[in-house]
Amino acid sequence: MRILTVIDVFSFTPAGGAGTVMYNIARELSRRGNDMHVICRRRNDLPLEGVIDGINFHTYDANPQSHTDLLSKGTGMVRKIFSDLHKQKPFDALHGHHPLPVYAIKRLDTAKNLPCFMHFHSPWHEEYLTRKTRSWKNFYRLPAVWFFSSMRRRTEKWALDNSTKIICLSDYMKQKIAVTHKIREDKIAIVPGAADMERFVPVADKTALRKKLALPADKFILYTVRSLIPRTGIDKLIKAMQIILPEAPDAVLVIGGTGPLEDELKQMAEDMGIDDNVIFTGFIPNEYLAPYYQASDLVVMPTQELEGFGLVTVEAMACGVPVTATPVGGNIEVLSGFDKSLLTAEKDETAIAQTILSLYNDKARMSGIADRCREYVEQNYTWQKVADKLLKLLTPTTINH
Repeated sequence: MRILTVIDVFSFTPAGGAGTVMYNIARELSRRGNDMHVICRRRNDLPLEGVIDGINFHTYDANPQSHTDLLSKGTGMVRKIFSDLHKQKPFDALHGHHPLPVYAIKRLDTAKNLPCFMHFHSPWHEEYLTRKTRSWKNFYRLPAVWFFSSMRRRTEKWALDNSTKIICLSDYMKQKIAVTHKIREDKIAIVPGAADMERFVPVADKTALRKKLALPADKFILYTVRSLIPRTGIDKLIKAMQIILPEAPDAVLVIGGTGPLEDELKQMAEDMGIDDNVIFTGFIPNEYLAPYYQASDLVVMPTQELEGFGLVTVEAMACGVPVTATPVGGNIEVLSGFDKSLLTAEKDETAIAQTILSLYNDKARMSGIADRCREYVEQNYTWQKVADKLLKLLTPTTINH
């Protein structure tokens, strides 16, 4: 099949959750003989036109700081590229990972009958609000925030209504879309995320790896890699460290990622007097994602809201590293099938600390959990299994329905 995949932006530095899902699915479908094309806004690490891992990338530039530029090029350039490609040889299906390019293409007469399968990663307007309402504190600016939020919600609703099938990574997100956009449940399929089992593998010598990463060799390393924004709960995890350290003085929290809360979080650790036990790595390059998991004793997901799946969880577990997470969204579904005790009782710092300490104080139990992690991911969360499920949705019967 000739399949067009669209996403708002893609980069390997970083790919982000939606980008990782998009890229791995497109790569796996290409390996199975499908003619895969991607239209997206690019960052510096993508060519305007090029083939990467069998995927044909067609990209455009836009200023990410300008709403006008993002919207005009996110519709106009996407339509132009699509029209040129579709004229050369018609596509069999459209696979969307963001509502704006789906909206742009499906509004065209030439694409009205093109079957569209849309991944719903999270509500576009809610993601926007979690990033904006805390930082835009001046009241006079709030009307603009709510205007752009409403625009995102309406655009997403139209794209979903005009999709043949909607794909969610978790039942949590399926319920979210049903409530937020009043979508029929029979239109939604659940296809979870996955880990690249060739890339995310266990290592025998953590000490040598820690030396390479300039991490302390003899500490109990807690690791999290997240955008430093309110919904990811890094502040709760830092507060949990204040509870953890009296009982586990060798614990060190390594925080990977960047975001608008970075300075505030660093100041929080300093004010608490625990900054010697909290390491901010900044941006983690793509090639270092696996090594940081592998060097850790425990990965923590302190999410407060909107966890559509949690690729970090399955990637870390594929490396043989246990993961503990708050009972939010996709965290529940991934860990409940493995070991419910890895879910914290609540999403506050006390509950996070209690779960971490229960593992710290029972190293034999932790070792047993680590031994089972990779097998669990192999059985349930590989990109090959994801492709199998998607191809069943992309059968001629479904496309022509």
